[in-house]
Amino acid sequence: MIQNLEKGLTLPRQLAFLSLFGAVIMIGFVAYTLAVSIHDGGVGGMPVETISITSSDMLSESIEVSQRMETFYVTLPFSLGINVYLLMMAELIKSLALVAVFFLMAKFFHLVAKGELFTTQNSKYLKFAGNTVATIGIYYYLRGFFISYLIRDELPASGSEITGSSGYMSEFILAGMLLVLFGYIIEEGRKIYEEQKLTV
Repeated sequence: MIQNLEKGLTLPRQLAFLSLFGAVIMIGFVAYTLAVSIHDGGVGGMPVETISITSSDMLSESIEVSQRMETFYVTLPFSLGINVYLLMMAELIKSLALVAVFFLMAKFFHLVAKGELFTTQNSKYLKFAGNTVATIGIYYYLRGFFISYLIRDELPASGSEITGSSGYMSEFILAGMLLVLFGYIIEEGRKIYEEQKLTV
């Protein structure tokens, strides 16, 4: 049974290959991001939200628009100071953390394909991956404040409020919590399995 699982192209094996492919893609993305940052002389693709405070648009005869929010992406030049260099390093570390997550998930699915689901290693892989993904979500939240701090003196006063975007903060934190939860479920399943073996 286990040999068949290893040889056949089962769903866990496909997910393992996809995870490895994701890790390779992320490594390429790290190299690309670093090259673009050096070429452009700054950190690009940083999301910024603008909120128009004064707006008198009407959606209908009875519904008035109180504020308008738009997201646009900016390049922060290194001329703004060392903080932009720190932001670039943080972005690279975030991408490398995602490489580690994809690699750990590949190892997890590889063990599952071998019929080894309830193992200590699988629990550790999921917990570490989950904590890493949740930390990236928190980073997105903090990055929004950091970007706001960097650009606040560069923008003219207007009727709009400029803030850094938190990006996919909620999605990353939720995904991280789910991975950690599954890690604990596998750990408890392993304990129950071992207790049953001792009972038999």
